[in-house]
Amino acid sequence: MADRFPRRNGGDPLSPLPAGIRSVGTSLGDVANRLGLAAPGTLHQIFSQWAELVGEPLATHVKPTSMRDGVLRLRADESAWAAQVGYLGTDLVARINDRLGTVVVVELAVTVRGVRPSTRTRRPGS
Repeated sequence: MADRFPRRNGGDPLSPLPAGIRSVGTSLGDVANRLGLAAPGTLHQIFSQWAELVGEPLATHVKPTSMRDGVLRLRADESAWAAQVGYLGTDLVARINDRLGTVVVVELAVTVRGVRPSTRTRRPGS
């Protein structure tokens, strides 16, 4: 099958890039790393294998939303499911990292859908 987007130099699209030229995937991974974000491939693995990683019942009610600086952010549809993540947190982190083959996730942060997280802490008696 002919390549729809041939290289300008007419070269083989599977041949290595010329010296000094980086692939888009490599560049995106570097940018994500500098910003404290997970590499796009890592996020894809977590998102696409979520049900296998945490089990179908939990995956139905809790979804990953983002990851930054090792904190995987999750959204639960009810507070009971958020509590379940709290109970299973250490085990879930271990399962995810085990599947990825490296320590990527160090913490889980769960919010409940429709409940806005508090940004202020109240002192007792105030």
